[in-house]
Amino acid sequence: MKFGESAVLPGITRQRVIELAGMEGIEVKLAEIDVNTLLDADEVFLTNSVMQVMPVTRLEQRIVGDDKPGAVTQRLVELMAADVAGLAG
Repeated sequence: MKFGESAVLPGITRQRVIELAGMEGIEVKLAEIDVNTLLDADEVFLTNSVMQVMPVTRLEQRIVGDDKPGAVTQRLVELMAADVAGLAG
């Protein structure tokens, strides 16, 4: 796979979370990462159409961050819920 190509699906939920993060002033960088980068992260979350923003607190049986959803993840959960309810900009 060449740089810039990804196995990540460019889904509607993913795109909306990126947009909402930008509107909130949360920096978004799209980059290739590996599992070690995820394991070293302060926060990790997944997006999908059912859960919208799903916090990840453990990977490879290791704790991510503080073993609970972080502030950025929680804010994105709130923004997405408001957006789905029709309350976001």
